[in-house]
Amino acid sequence: MIPSRMSQMTALGADWWNDSGVPAELSEAVALGAVGGTSNPVIVAQAVKAQPALCHPIIDRLLVEHPADTEDDIAWKLIHTLALDAASRLLPVYTATRGVKGFLSAQVNPKYYPSCDRMVAQATQLAALAPNIAIKAPATEVGIAAIEEMTARGIRVNATVSFTVPQALAVSAALARGLKRARAAGRDAEAIRPYITLMIGRVDDQLKRVAEAQNLSVTPKGGIGKPIDEVALNQALFQKEGVEIIGVILNKVLESKVEYIADFARRGLKRRGLELLGVLPYEQTLSNPSVDLIREELRAEPLNAASSLHALVGDVVVGAMSAQNAMKFFKPGVLLITPGDRDDIVLTACTAIDAQSKEKMAGIVLTGGLRPPESILKIIRTMPIPVLLAQADSYQVASRVHNLTVKTRPSDSEKISLIRDIVAKNVNLKKILQAI
Repeated sequence: MIPSRMSQMTALGADWWNDSGVPAELSEAVALGAVGGTSNPVIVAQAVKAQPALCHPIIDRLLVEHPADTEDDIAWKLIHTLALDAASRLLPVYTATRGVKGFLSAQVNPKYYPSCDRMVAQATQLAALAPNIAIKAPATEVGIAAIEEMTARGIRVNATVSFTVPQALAVSAALARGLKRARAAGRDAEAIRPYITLMIGRVDDQLKRVAEAQNLSVTPKGGIGKPIDEVALNQALFQKEGVEIIGVILNKVLESKVEYIADFARRGLKRRGLELLGVLPYEQTLSNPSVDLIREELRAEPLNAASSLHALVGDVVVGAMSAQNAMKFFKPGVLLITPGDRDDIVLTACTAIDAQSKEKMAGIVLTGGLRPPESILKIIRTMPIPVLLAQADSYQVASRVHNLTVKTRPSDSEKISLIRDIVAKNVNLKKILQAI
């Protein structure tokens, strides 16, 4: 039997929740690895339409038992009934994880958005339905006040209608206050386990609708919004620790976008009381590793005494082709990765290198721990570029070089000179020096 994608996700260590509001579907999801469920009036309304055989008998019974109730009253009693059933389907998960997982999120009435007291009162009622119910409350000004109060009373909260990092930070602060009050009241704060749902997908949906309406082309790559959010997050953390922020410097901005990004970021940061001190353009050279850094990462053995270990690697080629076909790849800045028994490629590379030229290949990595014979080693020792011997195979070596975190080291004189020029040109050093 082929495992479902949800089962595969669970096997990889991810948690996922069911979002249908139908108890039978939740049971199926739990069987596939779901560890939680969610409910709200919209989800329940969709369930009534999609599952009339399930919901209509419940509604008919409620109408008979509560003839004086309004439509809203009956709707909420239906929500309570389905929530109680759904929570029971998650109870085995809740029990097995000792209260860490297995929660059903039930939402307070959206009509109560102006009233903290009404949200808290309804949350108390919903939380009493089962031990594994969390309360969804909006990350609005009034909702955040209600979230603090619910938490202080020992009610587990799942903050919803949360679209931005500042909202999440405000909720986090409210939860911290609520947990502190809960501890002071003698409650087990560790068992409360609140959540914050950051609804990025809803923002993406809205942006897609706006883009389609205005016939805009949108690319998902890059963007200034993410670093602005990261700055907001770090600002909150620094403020909590009493750390003064002098200003913000943005790094790795495309040269063609520097002016635009600087203007956009300056206005965005100003609203947070921060000053933009500089925008550093992206420079590919600074992302290129040196041969020595690669040697260190691979724990490779140098096979010659070439003086150019600090040469920068601009491209990587895996020598899995014939020596003749490999020749066209022997260009300045290239790192050749090839098995140690490919004497033909090593000899071809040696003859292709002009010892007098400043523009040479960056180096060669021989892989598989295959040490060349002494006749080839003698030639390698005369080569003007570094030749390294690594124990890993060619694929592993290429992968590790590709994933290498590149850092500038004291010996990287070329990079240091370039960094000095970029900073001097693009950063308000005078402002920084005055501040410190």
